Parts: sequence; structure tokens; C-alpha cells
Amino acid sequence: MRKSQVLVVTTSLVAGYILAIASNRPTAGQPPALEALPHQPAAAVWRFHTTVVNKDGTYPVLILTDTTNGHCWILESGPQEEEQWRDLGSPGSSKR
Repeated sequence: MRKSQVLVVTTSLVAGYILAIASNRPTAGQPPALEALPHQPAAAVWRFHTTVVNKDGTYPVLILTDTTNGHCWILESGPQEEEQWRDLGSPGSSKR
């Protein structure tokens, strides 16, 4: 392709882009299509997070964490387990 052909094609594309942008704008007296949404607080974060650990295909272990203070509980399942929640405490607490 010659340089003049490349220049004509490039100029045509740029002109088309500019015309498309100019023709899609609202007029000065026209209100905007969408009004700004009012500021909303962030979505609520879930308070508890669960983690299921299944090591080597044995019975699963369920860990429940309170995301507000880091407090953890554990539930081990299996034929020999009592299936009661055990309190692991918080990471910074003296109870472990």
C-alpha cells in the first residue's frame, strides 16, 4: 500500500471516530440520560467465615471464624469424634 493510501485510510478512520463521538453527545438543553446514584455504604460483610479441611480423604474438619474479632471454633467429624464445637479462642487471646 502506498503512503498516500495509508494516510487516506487513517484520516477517514479518525474523522469517523470524531463524528461518532460528536453525534452521540446530548444537546446543551437536554438533561443527562442517567442521574448519579446516591452514595451508598459498602455492602455488608459476612460476619462468619467457614473453612472445610479434608486432609488425605479422611473425615472433614470445619473451622468457623468470626471475622469481626478473629475468634475461632473447630468441629471435627468422624466415627471416633464427639462432634462438638471446640473453642480455639482469638489469635491474640491467652486462651488456646
